[in-house]
Amino acid sequence: MCVGIPHIASLRTCQKTSAARLNRAITVVCILTNHQRLASCSNQITMIAAQQISLIGGKMQKRTFGQIFTEQRGIGPGFDYLRIGLAIAIFLAHIAAIGETRGVIPSIIDLFRELFTGNSAPIVAAVPTNLIAPVTGNLPDMGLTRAGLSRPIVLSHVPMFFALSGFLVAGSAFRVRRVKSFLALRSLRIFPALGVEVILSALLIGAYATTLPLDRYFQDYGFFTYFGNIFGFVQMHLPGVVWPNSGERTAVNANLWTLPGEFYCYLILSFGMFSTLVFNRKICTALFVITTVGLIYVSNFRGFNSKAGVLATDLNVYYFFVGIMFFLWKDVIWRSWTLFGLSIIAVYFLIDQPWGVYLAPLPLAYVTVFIGLIEFPSIKLLRSGDYSYGVYLYGFPISQMVLFEFPQLKGNYLALMAPSLALTIVFAYLSWHGIEKHFLKLKRHFIAKSPPPSEK
Repeated sequence: MCVGIPHIASLRTCQKTSAARLNRAITVVCILTNHQRLASCSNQITMIAAQQISLIGGKMQKRTFGQIFTEQRGIGPGFDYLRIGLAIAIFLAHIAAIGETRGVIPSIIDLFRELFTGNSAPIVAAVPTNLIAPVTGNLPDMGLTRAGLSRPIVLSHVPMFFALSGFLVAGSAFRVRRVKSFLALRSLRIFPALGVEVILSALLIGAYATTLPLDRYFQDYGFFTYFGNIFGFVQMHLPGVVWPNSGERTAVNANLWTLPGEFYCYLILSFGMFSTLVFNRKICTALFVITTVGLIYVSNFRGFNSKAGVLATDLNVYYFFVGIMFFLWKDVIWRSWTLFGLSIIAVYFLIDQPWGVYLAPLPLAYVTVFIGLIEFPSIKLLRSGDYSYGVYLYGFPISQMVLFEFPQLKGNYLALMAPSLALTIVFAYLSWHGIEKHFLKLKRHFIAKSPPPSEK
């Protein structure tokens, strides 16, 4: 027992000794119980023992992001929850824009208000929601966001995705080391599912919803250029496709607006790998600090990306590289609930302010990685696949089609959301099990067997 030890060094020595003793005891138990995987049993128990014994030191034994990331082998359930949660949150925001309704929170409030009082009049009148990020750079004022209460939360969804991607993709870069392997892995993750969605949209959704004769539709130049979405040349509309009841009258899949930014991130990171800059923590950090100072200056004094509520592609790219910085320094960034709470407060008051455009990314990235490293209970459905990409790809076009077929759902957030979300989840499930996971099996051919370079 590590009781009454006054010094941290002595405490750590005692912890190691206790863990070793417990490991030997567990090994004996495994043998006596004829455990089939002795090594696995012993290693897992050692990890658990070390985690539990570290609690003896109380506040003296804080854990870093790097320690938790290593313990979870980079595949903790927190990242699964975060990916699917952000994908659904963005889907819910788009429902308000498509159906020209208020957001999910005020819609639920109105529902209970009607059930218990019989008053069906909304607390806040519906607002125009044709202001969506891919089209104008603004997010829709959905319900409570009109009063500014939840708008900062809505604004954080896409940046969190980019920060999360930067953190995890940096891990991939350090594992494979080679630029060709890295780009191959990214291609396997993105292009197969994206290609199928774009093809389905052009051949089925467009052909069904277009006001043009089919022969003219399939011969139109816009039909062919729509396939450029697969390679990041974003085109929102298809020839003759107009959604008469939607707040987004011409967009087939507005979610694709983030693709160019994502591709820019991978290309810049590839250059960092080729030049080995990304593997040198000090040089990479120096470049990041210089860039950040410059961006803060031009944002506050030159009007660059200074409009509150604008989700610009280059700003999202910056969030991606903030995520990379968190990966590079994960071994010295403490996991602190206090800092987590302060970061949430900072993000809330910074992200929607013109002067806070480049001040919010650091605390928001901390919140993102913190959530990703929380040891949530594992759910079998989430373990069976990563459905967030499918939700991202199919949520918008499916919602458009549901409203197209059932125009009476316009203005009713919950009625439009329910079938749209159900169908989106089905398509996301089919996308993963029918397409994505099969292509991802090929990644073993591209993973470098040599260890990643050490961080300098």
